[in-house]
Amino acid sequence: TTTPDLGLSGRAEGAVALEHAGRPLALAADGRFVLQVALVPGDNRVDLQARDAAGNVADWGCSIRLDREPPVLDADRVTELATEGGRQVQVEIQAHDQSGITAVIPYQVEIGDRVLNGTLSRCPDRSCFRGQLFVPATVRGRPRLRSVTLQDYLGNRQEVHLD
Repeated sequence: TTTPDLGLSGRAEGAVALEHAGRPLALAADGRFVLQVALVPGDNRVDLQARDAAGNVADWGCSIRLDREPPVLDADRVTELATEGGRQVQVEIQAHDQSGITAVIPYQVEIGDRVLNGTLSRCPDRSCFRGQLFVPATVRGRPRLRSVTLQDYLGNRQEVHLD
């Protein structure tokens, strides 16, 4: 999640007592409860422990990640390829994010006075993102990566401009 305040509610059927992190929670007669948890960046544990009138205990828990940071670009490489069909440019980047980066990344390559748009796809071994585009025959100059738009699965986004 990107929200630091997490609201949980539920029902602990048959419970006479409920605890979160060793602290008692208010429990309605029908077992309903409401819990507010303040998350910190990274992984957060939420553990509940319910006890019934006979003393039986049931545990429930989950991990919730708070991620408010966009992905980070680690490295980039632009390579010119000579093919039978004409000139191509291959772009490859490496980036990281704790929540995972979306599988497709838009990018722009500048060649001379032209800007060409393309998309990078995750490499099969998941170590990089790679894409190729054809360069029109009329376009002259050396290609350079102008920008990439990195986004994680939680919507944290950053457009990285390269000088």
